[in-house]
Amino acid sequence: MSEPSHPGIGTIGWTDLTVESRLVAGMLLLLVLTVGPASSRPTAAGAFEAIDVALVNVDVWVLDRDGMPVTDLEAKDFQLIVDGQSLDMTNFARIGVQPVSTSSQPNGARARAGNRRLAIYIDTAFLRSRELSAAVPILARFLRLDLPASVAVLLASADPDFKILAEFTTDRELILKRLHAMTSTIGKNRIEREYSLLQREFEQVLGRASSGAMPSVPGAQADSVLTQIGAFAASVQEEIERAAAHLDFLVSSLQGLSEGSEILFLTGRPPAHAGPALLAAWREEMGQNLIFSPGGEGAQGGGQGSQGAAVSGLPDISGFGSHTTSINDLDAAEALRQAASHAAAAGVTIHAIDMSSSQQDRSLVSTATAGQGVPGNPGGGFTRSASIEQGIPDLRLLKEITNLTGGELFRGSDLASGLPAILSRRAMYYSLAFTAPQGLGDDSHEITVQLTDPDPTYALAHRRFFRLRNHDQEAAQATVSSMLLNEVQNPLEVHLDMRLHRGDDSATELAEIQLVLPFARIALRPEGQHHIGQLSVFSLWGELFHQASPVRKGVLPIRIANDEMLTALGRSVEYSWTLEIPAGTSFVAVGIRDDLSHLLSTLVISAPEDP
Repeated sequence: MSEPSHPGIGTIGWTDLTVESRLVAGMLLLLVLTVGPASSRPTAAGAFEAIDVALVNVDVWVLDRDGMPVTDLEAKDFQLIVDGQSLDMTNFARIGVQPVSTSSQPNGARARAGNRRLAIYIDTAFLRSRELSAAVPILARFLRLDLPASVAVLLASADPDFKILAEFTTDRELILKRLHAMTSTIGKNRIEREYSLLQREFEQVLGRASSGAMPSVPGAQADSVLTQIGAFAASVQEEIERAAAHLDFLVSSLQGLSEGSEILFLTGRPPAHAGPALLAAWREEMGQNLIFSPGGEGAQGGGQGSQGAAVSGLPDISGFGSHTTSINDLDAAEALRQAASHAAAAGVTIHAIDMSSSQQDRSLVSTATAGQGVPGNPGGGFTRSASIEQGIPDLRLLKEITNLTGGELFRGSDLASGLPAILSRRAMYYSLAFTAPQGLGDDSHEITVQLTDPDPTYALAHRRFFRLRNHDQEAAQATVSSMLLNEVQNPLEVHLDMRLHRGDDSATELAEIQLVLPFARIALRPEGQHHIGQLSVFSLWGELFHQASPVRKGVLPIRIANDEMLTALGRSVEYSWTLEIPAGTSFVAVGIRDDLSHLLSTLVISAPEDP
């Protein structure tokens, strides 16, 4: 680690700020930076100290019975409840309805209103190619005509691996070009393939029974169908957990950016309860219609038969494949709930679009009435009756995801009107702020906003969780986001260079990073015969759009004699340090924060190509 080139720059000391991570479904998920809760900030040579005040902002949308914003509420009309405890409001503002005085504006409210980002995320696990194709022209109109030109848009997909197809950009045509290209690559997904096989056998068994060729279903065949039901339910569980992991990764990538990030989540209807739904349908057929041979091989338990008829048995498959959970207990919804809770705590809003509702042929299984020759219905024909719709008919799961984050849900059939409606309804909102109570940890905390005088015709939307972060946590997470999204913000006009050197073994390399920063960009504070300041430097290695390592933080004190100030202002701060990285890693993200002005630059650099 080199010495500073300017005599007024102190020696940097490094500490590790660990970003917890866990590998889920083959990809790295970034969780909460494990630095302590809001506390005193680092000092420059012990000369100054600033105390973090944990001020939490919560945006609240209030709509009337017609879905239009309610614009005339005051601070006294709202009640804040955190972890069950009522709290006083510190700041209040209406955003987007009329000018408000600076004194009533919550910290950062104006910046958040004008710094919006929209991530369009398309998960094809439960989405068909024709459904996405139907959405593209509507999305094109929305992006070209409705969405403000200042809103940066990112396009991401999971097919099945998570990919960022277009980084944040205001170039609408680039987004649409990548979107059109994506529609041509979507094939029949795994869930559709497996369900087709299951449905074929299900129908064949019922068909043979109804024709009279096989008046009863042997236990071995029932076992086969039930085993496939279990395998299919396990596949659904896997896919939903994978979808949740991708969504969580996108949230982790966005949470280091300024508040105001939103996700437009295009999906089919995740059949979170596929196992219980299929099993119930199978038991209804095999039990009530008595087309299962009593006492057959593997038959255990019983179904309900008609009066005077023998009671049929059903195999008991409490475990299947690599799972040991009963099919009836299999519920994949919790994984998506956790991703949504993480988004709420991170201040990321999710709007969900259920594209499957635009199609009418989405059924998980068709139930049947048994036909001629079958006990219990000797004279009837074999007909199909009601179907069990894929997923949850009333969209409870997707509704819950949006509700947790303060977002909106609408169906694919309403896409053309729903997208502009989001903009009009969100153009006006209330920004509430409160000081977090002493003693709150850095885990998630539940928040509820209520009207003091409830009106049953009003609907409130807001995020349901928040997480406290101090300045170091925010800066470290912003540096992580710069790696995961290749986002560069450079108000300090920093220049970085990197060179790689061979490490102590073949598994590591040493990245020598050089920082150059105009001295005039640094905020300094007079103290006696000197001016003092401080830079905090955050660095990590990783892969763009994929993963980020733990974060290292260094503090660089600055102390300049008053009579050297004029000379220093025309010079640059130059400093270098070494970061050990795995061999083959070519990207390093660096965050540089001026601890007096709170300005933060985040940059991503790559090693030069080998000659």
